[in-house]
Amino acid sequence: MKSQIDEAYAKIQSSIIKTPLLFSEPLSRLLQAKVYLKCENLQITGSFKLRGALNKVLSLTTEQRQKGVISASTGNHGAAVAYVCQLLQIPSTIFVPQDASQAKLKNIAQYGAQIQTVNGDGGLAEEQGRKTASEKGLVFISPYNDMQIITGQGTIAREICDDLKNIDEILIAVGGGGLIAGISQYFVGEANRPRITGCLPKNAPVFSESIAAGKAVSSPTQMTLSDATAGDIETDSITLALCKDSVDNYIHISEESIMQAMQFLLTEHHIVAEGAAALPVAAVMEKPSDWRNKTIVLVLSGGNVSQSILQKMIS
Repeated sequence: MKSQIDEAYAKIQSSIIKTPLLFSEPLSRLLQAKVYLKCENLQITGSFKLRGALNKVLSLTTEQRQKGVISASTGNHGAAVAYVCQLLQIPSTIFVPQDASQAKLKNIAQYGAQIQTVNGDGGLAEEQGRKTASEKGLVFISPYNDMQIITGQGTIAREICDDLKNIDEILIAVGGGGLIAGISQYFVGEANRPRITGCLPKNAPVFSESIAAGKAVSSPTQMTLSDATAGDIETDSITLALCKDSVDNYIHISEESIMQAMQFLLTEHHIVAEGAAALPVAAVMEKPSDWRNKTIVLVLSGGNVSQSILQKMIS
């Protein structure tokens, strides 16, 4: 898949930020390692999701673009799709659940998308979005279950490799698996590929449980600061097969550790990272001795933090 990811990068490069790979002196000192932060929190729309959304929309035909697209999301994916469609003057509708926060709805709406509220949760919003897209003959843009989305997210690996060689391990937040699938697939077949570790909240470990079961499983989730990685995955998700052999390990992280990592990034680096972005940082901070003398990259997936969570971070 490396060649597909390189092709995706050539397509989207001019419309994204090449986010910095920041050396973290505080984490390097704590872990006695070389620690780098891939700062996707600084990406346009505030998360890595722009990469996949842009690659997907650019793959559409002229007719498909003229008709418009539909997606479902309460957060980063919806904002990314809306932004890309505004940029390319494509009509877009984002289906959202009834309990979506006003802050996230505002973030989606500012990019000109129509918002369709569904009486139900995120799963029902996605189901209704897919149904409507099918009925109207429009393209539905999945947040992760799509090869163009996955190869778009994989361009992060391309940028990391352009900036740093001889990496021992890359740690990545996992929700539906699009981000970690893209990054891990970039290294398949490489002789000295880095170890790939997925990071999930203990309160929402659906993806790793699905990997263990060999199929998508439905699992009750509790509230988590990492809301961007919470929720079930589609039964036919291609990310499971892609990650089965390319991801080496999964780490489950407590809510306390997630908050501590968010606060660490804020105080030590003046970086505002959302809960999902803090998962890799929390993982290494929980067991610092495990990373001694290694060169590791922690992917900070996004920085869209609500005002209420931000207040808790600084209190």
